[in-house]
Amino acid sequence: MNKFTNYLPLFIWLLTIFILSSIPAKNLAEFPFLTFTFNWDKVIHFGLYFVLGLLTYRAMLKEPFIKNKSPWIAILFCVCYGILDELHQLFVPGRST
Repeated sequence: MNKFTNYLPLFIWLLTIFILSSIPAKNLAEFPFLTFTFNWDKVIHFGLYFVLGLLTYRAMLKEPFIKNKSPWIAILFCVCYGILDELHQLFVPGRST
């Protein structure tokens, strides 16, 4: 596998998260099964960022100079991307709360 195929799934997932977080709150679909008192938002965030962590780890596992540190780098990368995504959402109508 070359670097392009290693990182392509990661970049696609990063773009997916960015696009989903760019949807204004008023345009988010209402799902009837999400009307329980349970906070599904946290579950969805966990799932999105769990997959991001796995894809980041997978991509970095192929890098020989950081292979042994790849779990920690993947965690740090996901935390940094999450912070940047929250900052991005400050500019999306209805998503800053």
